[in-house]
Amino acid sequence: SLATAECWQPIITPITLAMASPPAASAYLRKHHIGAVFESLMAAIAVEQPDDARAFLLDKLRFLKEHPRTFLSWDLFIPPGKRPPRNVLPYWMYDLESEDELPLEHWQRARDYNFSRLTRPVFSAWLGWLRARKLASSRAAEGAHAMRKRKDRATCRVVLITWRQHTARTKKLKAAALAKFMHGRKEAFMRACFMGWVECARATKRAALWFEEQARLAAQREADPGTQRSDLFSFLLPYSLRVKIFSFVSVEDLASCALVCRSWQEVTQDADLWVHVDLAVLGSRVQDFYVEKLSDRFRTTMGSLAMSGCSQLGNAALAAIGHARNLHSLDCSNCPLVGDKGILNMATGCPCLLSLDLSHTGVTDTALRTLGTHCSSLDSLRLAGCPSLTDNGLKMLTEHPGCINLTELDLSSCVGISSGGVQCLLGALPMLQHLSMGALHRLPDKALARIARSCPNLATIRLAGCTNLSNKALEHLAGCTKLSLLDVKDNPRITASGFASIARRAKTLRVVRLSGSSALGSDGATPLGLLPLIELEAASCSLTDDALAGLLDGGVAKRSLVVVDLGDNPWLSDVGVAALAKQCRQLETLVLRGSSISDACFESLAKMKQLRHLDIAGCVKVTEVACSLISQSATVPATLETLDVSGCASLDDLAVELLAASCQQLQRVGLGGCTQLTDDGIRQLALSLHAVTDLNLCGCLRLTDAAVKSVAGGCPSLEMLDLFGIPALGDASLGHLATLNRLSVLVLSLDSRVSHEAVVELCSKNPAMACYHEDLDHVETVFDTRRSRERRV
Repeated sequence: SLATAECWQPIITPITLAMASPPAASAYLRKHHIGAVFESLMAAIAVEQPDDARAFLLDKLRFLKEHPRTFLSWDLFIPPGKRPPRNVLPYWMYDLESEDELPLEHWQRARDYNFSRLTRPVFSAWLGWLRARKLASSRAAEGAHAMRKRKDRATCRVVLITWRQHTARTKKLKAAALAKFMHGRKEAFMRACFMGWVECARATKRAALWFEEQARLAAQREADPGTQRSDLFSFLLPYSLRVKIFSFVSVEDLASCALVCRSWQEVTQDADLWVHVDLAVLGSRVQDFYVEKLSDRFRTTMGSLAMSGCSQLGNAALAAIGHARNLHSLDCSNCPLVGDKGILNMATGCPCLLSLDLSHTGVTDTALRTLGTHCSSLDSLRLAGCPSLTDNGLKMLTEHPGCINLTELDLSSCVGISSGGVQCLLGALPMLQHLSMGALHRLPDKALARIARSCPNLATIRLAGCTNLSNKALEHLAGCTKLSLLDVKDNPRITASGFASIARRAKTLRVVRLSGSSALGSDGATPLGLLPLIELEAASCSLTDDALAGLLDGGVAKRSLVVVDLGDNPWLSDVGVAALAKQCRQLETLVLRGSSISDACFESLAKMKQLRHLDIAGCVKVTEVACSLISQSATVPATLETLDVSGCASLDDLAVELLAASCQQLQRVGLGGCTQLTDDGIRQLALSLHAVTDLNLCGCLRLTDAAVKSVAGGCPSLEMLDLFGIPALGDASLGHLATLNRLSVLVLSLDSRVSHEAVVELCSKNPAMACYHEDLDHVETVFDTRRSRERRV
């Protein structure tokens, strides 16, 4: 109310009368600087706006009386932090709220009295209004952004509408002021500018007050118990914790959670949940427009995308992925519709790409030229199973410096690539560490010599199925001083002398896989005993007890071996296995599948302290005596997690009961082909093994629906169940399996009495389950081969 005429009239009237009085009064005012004192007091009170104006003025007058030599200026009593650039007194001396216009004589007198002092503040105020308008607009935008971050969509919508109306009203006022200036005098222009500034100042102040009120109401809603959300999950947990919980959910389940309620949908749309996207679990259900929407919404935050096995995705999906400029990992393996055009669109839009998997796709040499040109940061490239690639594509890849930083390269099963292309490519990759060239039948020994010279940092090399390699190849690889993994499975030309040469020089070797090298002989494994191996895979190598003894006599490998695979070695007997169990104290995984062992070696196996995985499938000489020795062991039952006795036809209910009663930590059990097993044995197994997740009962011919009922009631954590080849099963079995909520893979056979309707009903109750059944084509027959491989390992 300090701007009203009633408050200022007692002060303004004497000065106005003095200005109209004779020259003596004017001289008195100039002598005592009454005008300067009045100007400084009015400017201070206009800026400070105290509650008690009279006391404020008296305090400042006492200051002037105590300091008579003080230099008088209009901003004398204004603090430096509040001091405006121009004198604000002309805007506060009149009644701005009055509807009556001031007389023209007053404006003429004010103009004649001090034209410059009137003109400059008006223009300065107009320029200040422009700055204030921009500041108010930026603050309004910041407020709208903050409210959007709090997920208050309704309030944000109102804020944006108000801000747009404010912007339109400001533009309209500015246009009106300019129109008055163009059609009137300078006085009218100044008056229009001043009045427009006053109106905009009032509108800005009203907008600021409205924003403050909205912020206050939002804070009140957050703190008011009466406005609690309907679900306790959203009310009790903070937003960051809800995002952390949803980060452990798969993409498919995340989409289902978004349909629960609005609060869950807001959390599922958080960008942090879509940094690492895995669409492989959806398989062929993923279409191009799904990826387009996903990439358009989260293109700034998406870091890695896995589309392995999404067979319906093509070049359109890769073109959309090209907009995700921060993408650093992309997996397009097993997508046959992906071609060169899609790779071009993706590579030009993803300059930060580090890892790319194009295994089993339709790319050609043109795609390699594109990658070499645009992907300068590429670190990992997988091209396994691309038959259209040739040596020209590898040469084009090396013509550009884009892939010089590659550390991982997979060229397995690329049948169009020969020795020349491999040597040309690897000669330009000095930083390569991991190399896979499996099933390249034309690869000669001299190519390995070029690899050893050009790649000094090589750590792992996979040459499985390269049937043209000989011992010379291993001699060349012995020069790789950092080699830690060597895979030469199914190479019949490699003999013991080749392993002897690499064992003498490659002291860093830790993993050796030589399954299928039948020409090793009785002393082929002896050189490997000199290495501190962690994993040895020697299945189908015609190993004998003497060869295994030579491996153990080396003195180094026996102290470090953790994983040993000696499956399908018919010349290996109980003597060699017993020696292995006694000397390899760190052994955790032992595979003896298809060997000629009997119960005699289990006395030594029962003394192993860290054995976790044991595979004796196909060992037909094993009886319930072996199971008794394992159950009586003091260490094995406490650590054993995986046991596969499939094909051991001599095992009966007693053997299974002994194993189940002692080895209660078992999670994966294989009993396929145990034809002596009945419902009683399965019932005892289900009563003891509550933590089992994988159960194989394939070929157990004497089982009935009662066995399945026992499994369903005693194994609630079961995820995979194989009932193939059990003819006595009926619809009642599937009714019992409907109670297993975690069951994801079920295998049935045509020989059973299970009806079409029972399988359809079970699939409808558990949509996430993959059911494999020979007789039903329209039922989903997807069998998870990846999890099957993990189970067998």
